[in-house]
Amino acid sequence: MQVIGQAITAALLLNLLVACGCRRDEAPLTYREAGFVAFVGVGEDDPVWPVLRASATRLHVELGLSKVPLRTAAPPTSSVNAQRNLIRKLHDEGMNALCVQVSDPKGLVSTLDALAAQGVQIVTMMNPVRSTPPFIHAGPDDAAVGEALADALYDVLDGRGTAVLLHADSGSEASARRHVALVERLKSYPSIAVLFERDCQGSPDRARDTIAELMQRYPRLGAWVATDNCPLRKHADGPVSLPKSCRVVAVDPVPGTWWALEDGVAAAMIAVDYGAIAEHALTTCITLTLGEARIPTSFSAGVRIVKPAELDAFKTQWRRWTSDSAADLEMSSP
Repeated sequence: MQVIGQAITAALLLNLLVACGCRRDEAPLTYREAGFVAFVGVGEDDPVWPVLRASATRLHVELGLSKVPLRTAAPPTSSVNAQRNLIRKLHDEGMNALCVQVSDPKGLVSTLDALAAQGVQIVTMMNPVRSTPPFIHAGPDDAAVGEALADALYDVLDGRGTAVLLHADSGSEASARRHVALVERLKSYPSIAVLFERDCQGSPDRARDTIAELMQRYPRLGAWVATDNCPLRKHADGPVSLPKSCRVVAVDPVPGTWWALEDGVAAAMIAVDYGAIAEHALTTCITLTLGEARIPTSFSAGVRIVKPAELDAFKTQWRRWTSDSAADLEMSSP
């Protein structure tokens, strides 16, 4: 899947350059219409936003798109209301294309539909938005994430043992897709028994309380599988408290969860190629703005399993993702 995704992005880049009659060492592209492309995040406090922003900025510079104005922006804190207000403000200031890291699919759909009706080109990132016709989307392959969770769990338990499944939020479509793929994949591993399933409702405290309660009652539980990183998110006012014997398999090894891999509490985490998501979204958005043919498919980023022994290499990858330097665009292979 990752190879296919990279090929799609490469094809988009080639089409964009050819359509505009320039190579990377030639004059910058000419923007067809007045306005600018807005690249909008969930919030400055979102751990993935620095990767998305830096990746888009590097690509914009490397392609010589100085005549295709790009603005990157995010609310100070993650909030669907703040994100809606920011998007409306950018539109009032002349935005005619939008790449948006979706904070709340249901909370943003009416705003995005209204913009699309006014001719704004839209590409969604990370969380897809249900709309008709659908917006082009770049984000994680949630089915691949669920399958990777099952594969990592099998490896952590050496092919046999017990587990508890933690839903990040039963109301989340991404969590639901991951859960379906996870459960289906576990059918291939009959020696792994899922004893309980619990819904954390998006609360780190609820997730950790659930782990502590069940581990006290069932100290021999083999591992915990979470469809996001809810149990591992740090408190703003202090360290996370989880039993040392706890082994968690989770998603999104962002900096605030690295402590868990360092301490061995997280036995494995599933990472997504966040940089590729930003690159594909921006390339697609600019291609649409320049009037090229609509790309009929969305982009699903590849996934990788990160274990404690691989954390240093992943930290290096993260530094490259978040670098503002075009010289650091080349990424290490997952």
